[in-house]
Amino acid sequence: MMGNLGGSIGIASLSTMIDRREHVHFSALAEGITVNAVRTQERLAALAAGLHAHVSDPILAKSQAIAMLAGQVRQEATIMAYADGFYLVGFDLVLSLGAITLLRKPGRFGAPAGAH
Repeated sequence: MMGNLGGSIGIASLSTMIDRREHVHFSALAEGITVNAVRTQERLAALAAGLHAHVSDPILAKSQAIAMLAGQVRQEATIMAYADGFYLVGFDLVLSLGAITLLRKPGRFGAPAGAH
């Protein structure tokens, strides 16, 4: 029962950490994307041009292009957050392997307790 409880707490804390790191990475990535930046304008123009075949209204195409760009940034932030989670799990694994070396060996089961 304690193993299940520990596993549940570990999964919940890792999931919470990934969610928070995704927000941090999204904020950091979004800071670098401004409407006045040339690369952002080029990317939005390319996305809007690709949507123009499906959407006849240019304002709607630009709005959908902005939504697509936000989705791409969110996807990159999520990938970065999962990478942080894998680093944390790897660090915990190395820490656990180090802790195993500090444990004592258990005695043999069924060994005589001091017979003559």
